[in-house]
Amino acid sequence: MFKKPFLASCSDRAKLPKENTVTGTPENWFNNNLLLEHSLFGVSFDFFINWQTGMLTPVAWVKRLLTISPDELIDNGNPKSEDIFNELIRFEGKENLVLFCKFCEHKNIQLQYILYNDSNWSSAGNKLFIVSINLKDTVLNYNIEVITLTDLQNKIREYSGGPVTIGRKGLMYGTSLLECLLSKTDSLYPGDVDIVIFNTESLAVENVIEFKKHNLSTPIENQKLSNYYPSPDGRKYNRLAILNNFIGPAKKFICLYYPTGEREHGKLESIETTSAGLVTGKSLVIRLPELDNVDTYKEFIRNVINF
Repeated sequence: MFKKPFLASCSDRAKLPKENTVTGTPENWFNNNLLLEHSLFGVSFDFFINWQTGMLTPVAWVKRLLTISPDELIDNGNPKSEDIFNELIRFEGKENLVLFCKFCEHKNIQLQYILYNDSNWSSAGNKLFIVSINLKDTVLNYNIEVITLTDLQNKIREYSGGPVTIGRKGLMYGTSLLECLLSKTDSLYPGDVDIVIFNTESLAVENVIEFKKHNLSTPIENQKLSNYYPSPDGRKYNRLAILNNFIGPAKKFICLYYPTGEREHGKLESIETTSAGLVTGKSLVIRLPELDNVDTYKEFIRNVINF
């Protein structure tokens, strides 16, 4: 009933971005089954900055795409809440959902799943579900509401402190048609944090990591924060810094540069916050894992932990 969103061209969803055919992607490497061997767990979510105050809006959104019509999950105008939540638990895994919710509650963040069918956004009345999840002891409690696209846009503007845009052209690539559509409006869908890694016992944040794909043929060693900050990606990195400060700060705020094609090395770079803005700390060129080779995934995780 659910599938995860995926990055693809906004004009042609069959057109996927370039990937490294030898190493795969960071989503492969940071496997939670392997992180749990170190009492660590990784989560990714969309988050809001209220640009009027410069502060984090304490809400975490997680997108999941419905493979059926939303109308099949609504009865007399009300969501079939138990059916929806049971399917969500099956898809996410109960233990994973409990850990995610426990982390959010520890950081005073409301965890919400945004569920929608992404096949057609021709009507502003198209329906979505917002699933708000809380944890009491080890029991997951939830509330599900049905909203329209217009309602969603109003929430985005509210959580962002007003209208938020990126220009008339919008995104070239997005994780869903909805994200692509909203990129041309004043209710830009919020960006995400690629991964937050936290300790499953203390819930302390170990790492906030930004994945930066390197499509060019230039050496990976040349990749560095100053290539992108404060221009052209200042808002993205400032958002991450605000999130990092709210939930941690993490022991290490890291940018992971990784190449497409068949190159085998990436680069870890620590990011530090100063009164003048963000600056580069230490860096390390690192051999990346081999695709589907679990032993190299484990070695890579150890190297990131020890960085």
